Amino acid sequence: MADVYVEANTHRAYEAHSSGISWSAIFAGAIMAWAMTILLLVFASAIGFSAVSPFPGSGVTMTEFHIASGLFTVLIALIASSMGGYITGRLRTRWVGIHTDEVYFRDTAHGLLSWALATVMAASVVALSAGLVAGGAAAGAGAGATSGMSSTLLQSSIAKMPATSTTYSSKLFRAAPTTAMPVASADTSSANTTQNSDADDIFTGSLRSDKEISAEDRTYLAQVISTRTGLTPEQANERIDATYAEARQTAEEARKAAVRATLWLTAALLMGAFAASIAATQGGNLRDRDVPVA
Repeated sequence: MADVYVEANTHRAYEAHSSGISWSAIFAGAIMAWAMTILLLVFASAIGFSAVSPFPGSGVTMTEFHIASGLFTVLIALIASSMGGYITGRLRTRWVGIHTDEVYFRDTAHGLLSWALATVMAASVVALSAGLVAGGAAAGAGAGATSGMSSTLLQSSIAKMPATSTTYSSKLFRAAPTTAMPVASADTSSANTTQNSDADDIFTGSLRSDKEISAEDRTYLAQVISTRTGLTPEQANERIDATYAEARQTAEEARKAAVRATLWLTAALLMGAFAASIAATQGGNLRDRDVPVA
């Protein structure tokens, strides 16, 4: 009995002066989870490109693609997080002289920390990429949302992104089929470029503020359209209304797609956290069980 008492006190002394966190195991699990995520995303991209067809009536519908991409995102999170959590549990330091419930809690915490570290690492990369993309997409019409933890969700977002304001400018200033347009000189081209830029600013500002085009801007656009296309003021105003309505509809579709993608991403993160915790406890249990007893 004396030997058991001394050993228990030795374990308590060791436990009191040691950390309950195995950071090396957490980092290893996070890297594994991140690598598995990249691998599965590449595979998901191949499936997504093979399932979607640019021709109408071919491939899956957009609704089916949204659902499939969301489910695949959750599946990726489950697989990658489970692998990362399991690696964390198997590689963590063996704790001695503590209660079984405490070991279970620590394994759960290690799995969560591994998932959290992998998520922060991925979010940092996505934030950097989104910043670069935002610089090129600043001229887009509407306040589109950028998201992308998954290539499949990114493909879905691209399919629903609003057309650029340059596209709408071309629709605004498209000449009527029966109108003979004069040959553009250098000065005319420069003026047209300025007018296109003005139209872009008007559309972008109105869409972002979710307001109708002001009377002053509408009058300016109608005059420019009439001058460049030969349309009457009434026809010019009709073109402005039709083009702006199309722009708002496209922006609304992009917003809804972003909401769906965000909800699927939230579900994937929650399921990933749960899977990492459970897998870490399983790995930790095997870690302790496989230690030979002297």
